Amino acid sequence: MNEVLAELWPGVHGNGHHNRSPIQMLRVWMRHQQGDELSDRQVRAAINFERRIRLGNEVLVYLPESEAGFRFDQRLPSDGDLVVRWPDDRPTPSVRAVEMLALPPEDEKPTA
Repeated sequence: MNEVLAELWPGVHGNGHHNRSPIQMLRVWMRHQQGDELSDRQVRAAINFERRIRLGNEVLVYLPESEAGFRFDQRLPSDGDLVVRWPDDRPTPSVRAVEMLALPPEDEKPTA
């Protein structure tokens, strides 16, 4: 997972944004998608993250120059099924990154 986040946002650790709530929610969601054992609180956080992405038709966007670091924006066609907006200045995402950052099919959406 850390390799994928480094591929996506290589500078996130150097500016203090790595502990912000949105990236923590993304990490928990990714762990949930991988089937990692999570606490009840983490499972709820993962479900809520995906719900927000789906219901708002949003993606998580990294803004390295901003104080907050992240925001949720409306999904664009170029975002595809990813839960994040892939930066234009980054190489095309690896197959692994796409697998880990893509929303599961609609019939597999979370319940709680």
